[in-house]
Amino acid sequence: MKKLSDLEKLKDLLDDFYKVDMEHYESIEHRVKFFTYRKNEVIRKKGREENEVNFIMEGLAGITLNNRLRRVYPPQYFAMDLASFEKQLDSNHEVVALQPCRVACCSRDNLEMILPNMEGFRILYERVVAHTESWERFWTEIDGLPYRSAWRMVREKLRGEVGKLTQKQLAQLLDISIRTMARIGTDPGERTSDRTSMVLHKGFPLRDHREREFIKGSLDAWRTYFFVPLNTEAARTLGEMKMDFLVGRLYPLGNEERVAWAGRVISLLTAIDVFMYQVPLRERSKYWKEVKTWIDPGLRTRTQSDVPVRGQAYVTAVKDLFNEISMDAEGVELLSALIGDYVGGRDWQFIHYPIETESQIREYERQRQRFSEGKLCMQLLKIVYREQWRELRPHQGFLEAYMEMGSNLVRLSNEILAVDTVVFGNLPHNLVPLKSRAERKDSKRVVRELMEAYGEERELMNALKEKFFAERPNEARNGMSAFLELMEGQVAAWETWYRTILMHARKTN
Repeated sequence: MKKLSDLEKLKDLLDDFYKVDMEHYESIEHRVKFFTYRKNEVIRKKGREENEVNFIMEGLAGITLNNRLRRVYPPQYFAMDLASFEKQLDSNHEVVALQPCRVACCSRDNLEMILPNMEGFRILYERVVAHTESWERFWTEIDGLPYRSAWRMVREKLRGEVGKLTQKQLAQLLDISIRTMARIGTDPGERTSDRTSMVLHKGFPLRDHREREFIKGSLDAWRTYFFVPLNTEAARTLGEMKMDFLVGRLYPLGNEERVAWAGRVISLLTAIDVFMYQVPLRERSKYWKEVKTWIDPGLRTRTQSDVPVRGQAYVTAVKDLFNEISMDAEGVELLSALIGDYVGGRDWQFIHYPIETESQIREYERQRQRFSEGKLCMQLLKIVYREQWRELRPHQGFLEAYMEMGSNLVRLSNEILAVDTVVFGNLPHNLVPLKSRAERKDSKRVVRELMEAYGEERELMNALKEKFFAERPNEARNGMSAFLELMEGQVAAWETWYRTILMHARKTN
């Protein structure tokens, strides 16, 4: 069997992010260097400017601050101080090999020769940077968490790499004593579910909006101003969901006011869901009969019903959503349709719960195809980025198909991960227990089937994209690639939100 060269190995690893032909790799081979580092060998000393990108191909690297380990980098990440590289400042951090490492290295000067002249490598570089930035945010986000919660998240994130770290190194990552690390590391209750061990969105870009603080403030203020009546437990649930974390990743670019607006749409419908699930089952349809007329302008017009005082907040909130960002007629029509689809889906769900038969399961899945949280957020891309959407109108058929596939991936990953959420507890409408009960299947088998469906949908999505660009090779330059990345980023955003927020929020020391 032919032994792969370093360049071939590098291409194989980077193909997960974006495929570039081998002939292009060969054309830049003289600008990329490959190094092997022994365990504990310094890759870049502290006090120096980060002037090269170091892509981990094999092994495990880390960043230390004052001789304490702060970050760990497995293969397919840049192991470097990104802030030092971008700002061209000396770094207080040191990059070290935690295990024997093989590293691909490219200097700033060589990058400046490659990226402006080779579109494929520019896209590839941006995706690896985004991938690494999402990794950096993970380490930032666990700072200040209870150490048991942080440990669960680190173990899930690193998976097999955890066994390559000493207890001292793990303790430094969690900022706890070695004795505490030894205790929680052997706790039999600290086991991670099999279904959460695989990162489903690998290869899709994950970014966060730079104006997250503004978005958070906007959502917090709006939620307080237009309140949905919640009991103490439900209000706590809504707060723990940290919607700004999700929204900033669903819409990572562009006008922050439009992004916050999309967040308000999502937050309102989420708050209504949380409210409805706090209502006793036998009374749910009675409450829903009124609530749906308050939030659906089309339904309210058809019924011509008066709105009581208790419904005015809903009506005003929805009215403001239609007026806040000066939507055109197309945007108004889309938002009306999305709210109508939401109402239709919940109509069926609240009437038919509990779902107990296989025929009800199939109908429920059809309802989820028509409207799901993923589909809502995908469709809102058309309003948040309406200028880009208009420019791409000639390819609307392809974009709608790609968006539908992305929505399906979100729906499937949410069903898989919802089983292990802590924020929601026992969701009454989660597909895994429903199918397990109605079809008399083991829940693990149901999860496997959903994961297989996810893999098949992902392959179809990739094939559709490859076919489109093969037939239109120049489309990558006119904004199509950027818009597709927004769709793909939503798949990554949902999974990251579930793993980081919903599966950990209430677990304490």
